[in-house]
Amino acid sequence: MNKIILVSIILVFNCFSLFAQQKNNPTYYLDSVKVDINKHFINPQNIETLLVKKETVNGEVYIKSKSKLELLHLYDVLKKHIDISGLNNNFVLKINNKFITDTVDIKIDRTFFIYVQTDNLIDVNYIDQKFKNLIIINIDLEGNERKSQVYLRGNQETELQNRKEQLEE
Repeated sequence: MNKIILVSIILVFNCFSLFAQQKNNPTYYLDSVKVDINKHFINPQNIETLLVKKETVNGEVYIKSKSKLELLHLYDVLKKHIDISGLNNNFVLKINNKFITDTVDIKIDRTFFIYVQTDNLIDVNYIDQKFKNLIIINIDLEGNERKSQVYLRGNQETELQNRKEQLEE
């Protein structure tokens, strides 16, 4: 009798786990090549079509570019924009405000306007000494070039107020 109850419990458990909704990401294809979408940063302006197929278990997403994409490796982007000689894996990387947990095989569409900013924590007093050499690298990928911003009399709010007063005169 105990064996029957045990087998019944195992069968019920297996049925629940079999029919439970699984949260698996779809498979992505870029110009018919399978890619990890979390490691490929594609400029939306370069996408010609996007096709979603739901027939497979997890689904498939086909991305067709307008022309052959030229993808840059993360290392090449960093090398072009900052001095990487002293990084020694003492950095945290963010792309478009998202922390990157694995930097291997990250590729970035060359047509993005790429803005790289680094911040170090050497002057931050409230962190542990072992983190003082940590560098935060922020990469912003934008479809359009940023306009130059020059602030002669303070911050952006002050500049906007000055322009408003000039227009009213």
